[in-house]
Amino acid sequence: MSRAVKHDLFQSFASKFWLTGYVEANIKLYPGVHKISPEHPFFEKYVRLISKANLAPLTPFQIKTSCHYVIVVEGQVTSGLSVMYACIKKRPMSLCASVEVIVSTQSGDGSILLDMVRAALVKRKGACFLMTQAANTHKAKTFWSKKACVNKEAKWLAFMLFCLNRDYRLCCDTSFMMLPL
Repeated sequence: MSRAVKHDLFQSFASKFWLTGYVEANIKLYPGVHKISPEHPFFEKYVRLISKANLAPLTPFQIKTSCHYVIVVEGQVTSGLSVMYACIKKRPMSLCASVEVIVSTQSGDGSILLDMVRAALVKRKGACFLMTQAANTHKAKTFWSKKACVNKEAKWLAFMLFCLNRDYRLCCDTSFMMLPL
C-alpha cells in the first residue's frame, strides 16, 4: 500500500473518530472488583503487584489519568487493570479505551477485568474502541492472542492519544492491538 493511500486512510479514520480529551468513564463493576484511586489503601498494593510481575511501573501521567480496577481476595490485591479513556469528538457516549496495564496472579482474573471493561463499552450507544499496546513477550502474546488482533486503527488511536498529551507513553517494542466489541 502506498504512503499516500495510508495517509488518506488515516485522514478518513481520524476525521470520523478524532479523540478530544481524557475522561473518566463510569462502568458497572463486577462483584469483587474495586475501582481505586491513588489515595486508596489498595493502590500501593497494586503498584507492588505490578513491580513483582516485572512490568514497567505506572508513569505519573498514567496514575493521574487512568481508571484503576483491582480484585481483592482476603485483603490482598490479586489482579489489577489500568485503563485510560478518551472521548471521541466530544460525544460522551463514544469512547476509546486504552489498556495500559493488566496484571494478575490468579489464572482468569485478568480476563474477568478485561471482559468487564469490554461489556461496559459494548452497552454504550456510541462508537467505542478498546485497544492496547501489547508487549512482545511470550506471556503477553499468549494472553492477547486469544482476545485481540493486530490492527492499524489501534496504532492510529495510540497516536491520537499521544497527540492529546505528549506524556502518553508510546512504546516501540509493542504490538498495537484492537479488541473486538
